[in-house]
Amino acid sequence: MLAVLSDDYEVIIVDDGSTDGTSAIADDLARDSPFVSVVHHAKNTGYGSALRSGFARASKELIFYTDGDGQYDTGDLPKLLERMTDDVDVVNGFKLKRADTATRRVLGAVYNQFAHLLFRLQARARLAAPGRQAPAAARTRPQAGPAPSAPQTGRRPPA
Repeated sequence: MLAVLSDDYEVIIVDDGSTDGTSAIADDLARDSPFVSVVHHAKNTGYGSALRSGFARASKELIFYTDGDGQYDTGDLPKLLERMTDDVDVVNGFKLKRADTATRRVLGAVYNQFAHLLFRLQARARLAAPGRQAPAAARTRPQAGPAPSAPQTGRRPPA
């Protein structure tokens, strides 16, 4: 799908200390494609560290990131890109159906409230008209708003 959207892209796989063979598969993919590179962590250092490593390796103006657990539909990338206009710094998708524990959902809700209060982030946008359900294929929905104090996704800051 990426080749349809752009001829200038990269895929960065961050192997955060996996012990299930992910490292070898990622290395094979990188060997077979000039668009793929791999960042290896010797041990699991956590989600935030994996994101920082991937962002540090990224060299393109726009960054799209997703987990490897299949909870995000990468087919929604064109929907996210169409909302990335000149007056928007960050577009973020979110899960419609979460496979998280109750504790994780509560922590996420608290985090989202703090982010809303601290950064005045706009409420989640909807793909469907009010009162109508979003299409079943749209497992993630775009969210656009002003950039937080240090952008983590969206346009790379000028060098």
